[in-house]
Amino acid sequence: MEPGHPDLELDLLATVFDVARIGICVIDDAGRFARVNPAFCQMVDYRPEQLVGQSYSLCAPDSVVSVQDKFLRAILEDSSKIPREWQIRRADNTLLDALVSFRSLMHGDGRRYAVVTFSDITESKRAKEQLEVLNRELEQRIGERTAELTEKIGALTLETSNRARAQAELLDSERKYHRVINLTREGFWLINGRNETIEVNAALCRMLGYTEDEMLGRTPLEFVDDAYRHILEARLVPQPAPAEASYEVELKRKDGSRMSAAYNATAVISEHGEREFSFAFITDISGRKRLEAELQRTLSERVAILENSLVGIAFVRQRTFVWMNKAFEQDMLAFDEGELVGRSVATVYPSQKVYEQMGPVIDKALAQQSVFQTENRVRRKDGALLWCLVSGRAIDRHDLGRGTIWTIADITHRKETEAEVLQALEREKELSELKSRFVSMTSHEFRTPLAGIMSSIELLSDYGERLDAAERAELATVIKSSVKRMTQMLDQVLLIGRADAGRMEFRPQELALRPLIAQILDEVRSGEAQRAAIEIEWRVQDERWFLDERLVRHVLSNLLSNAVKYSPQGDSVHLHVGSAPQQVIFTVTDRGIGILPEDRPVLFQAFHRGRNVAGISGTGLGLAIVKKAVELHGGRIQVESQLGKGSCFRVFIPATAPQSNG
Repeated sequence: MEPGHPDLELDLLATVFDVARIGICVIDDAGRFARVNPAFCQMVDYRPEQLVGQSYSLCAPDSVVSVQDKFLRAILEDSSKIPREWQIRRADNTLLDALVSFRSLMHGDGRRYAVVTFSDITESKRAKEQLEVLNRELEQRIGERTAELTEKIGALTLETSNRARAQAELLDSERKYHRVINLTREGFWLINGRNETIEVNAALCRMLGYTEDEMLGRTPLEFVDDAYRHILEARLVPQPAPAEASYEVELKRKDGSRMSAAYNATAVISEHGEREFSFAFITDISGRKRLEAELQRTLSERVAILENSLVGIAFVRQRTFVWMNKAFEQDMLAFDEGELVGRSVATVYPSQKVYEQMGPVIDKALAQQSVFQTENRVRRKDGALLWCLVSGRAIDRHDLGRGTIWTIADITHRKETEAEVLQALEREKELSELKSRFVSMTSHEFRTPLAGIMSSIELLSDYGERLDAAERAELATVIKSSVKRMTQMLDQVLLIGRADAGRMEFRPQELALRPLIAQILDEVRSGEAQRAAIEIEWRVQDERWFLDERLVRHVLSNLLSNAVKYSPQGDSVHLHVGSAPQQVIFTVTDRGIGILPEDRPVLFQAFHRGRNVAGISGTGLGLAIVKKAVELHGGRIQVESQLGKGSCFRVFIPATAPQSNG
């Protein structure tokens, strides 16, 4: 076992505890069963839940129950006065003979526990008792015979008769002894003080494939696999102590194969402390060993499958990571191997708040249905968040403390795809709305200039010869202005289409602001028929800047046109041109109709027009073009407005003056 893996050591100890053939129980300092293994439950015919938490006296004989507190103190203090053989009370109130060993342990919480192991010696003790009965019967009969011979020493015929009778009884006792030995299904091995085999039963001969004659006179060491010889040498051969021992060895069969065996031996010690003989009962445990090996192989295969799964898998107990596979810990979350073991699951939650909110929800679902599933974000070691499908199943929904198995699948790509699909759908919806707005705008805004063109053409066609030159020129002007207005509307539609398609280009160059703005003012004034005067204020440190002339023209012409259009007749619009380090600032202020609060969120959307514009013509594209042009410069727009009192648009455009570039 590699050092530094306490969890693995605990798992191995737990496995040994569960699969051991000997009964094992842990008794706390209150005399209650703290834990029992399956072998012990099988001995006493109780289920674990019937024992754990109950007094150990439940399985103790009356002689112990009467002094149970004193007996418990002796166990917890490792007293040498505790007998090595106990009788255990089974569920049906029968008693079971057992060989007992115990060890007192101090737990980390300061409490003392006793670990007690039991080996069932009922069969061996029964055989031993039968041997002792036979020996006592023999000794009694010999004693009786000796007395009879002493009393009747003179009667030779009677002495011969009694001797024959004694011999017959002795033979009868021997037959009974051999019958008991040969009827047992366990192997029996009798060894003298010189470690020579003096008797074996038929069961042992069948196990090893030898005849009785082939085994007699040979030492047990000749039949034990070399890897296990030290066990016999250190335990029973040739030392007389311990007098009893139970262990597992590999025995060699005659055909060269090996047999796993449980070796339960007892030594008979003389008054002088020498071993007169020893006997052992041998149980073939090869089948159990094969099952253990198969179980280990199956467990290894399952661990390999879990470790190589593409889906993250974790075992959590009391909201703490106990185990997780490589896909979850290393591949998905980028932690080092084993780094998450022993840490709270809060480590991988998006936040402590989410962890505290989800805990009760998860526990409730697991307790009611044994399963829980959610789509949530999981935190990587570097703090990045992944979208994951998280599914948990409780091992026992009635006892969530036993733990939960979680599977975690990375669905980030799916979530991103869903978001892209939603964005595409939203964009499709926006395009559909834009199309509807465009159709509505064109059907409304194009109708007026087209009507003007149509009426002018009809007048020229029907009354052209009777119209003087001034009237014909006026009609021609109406047609030209209507065509110009339609052309401007179409240009705006094409421009916003290029902007939405990402084809509006940004080409800054050295630009003189005053001539450009003067030209823009002239165009606005002529286009809006002098509805409102435009006042300009200059607060610019430099005259020339690196800007995109075309985009600046779109910004100012649309803001000024809107300010003039929505201002009262004869009022004035104010344009302030200023600068700050590395930027130019344009401020357009009017005292017009203002902007409704509900129109603010959608003010810069294409084809949107304020609800309070009444009959004032417009396409709803001007501010959308302004926003696109400002964003291409990397700038920003501030809007202030009061309904009925006017609006102020302030545009900040990053720019540099030529002399600043050196």
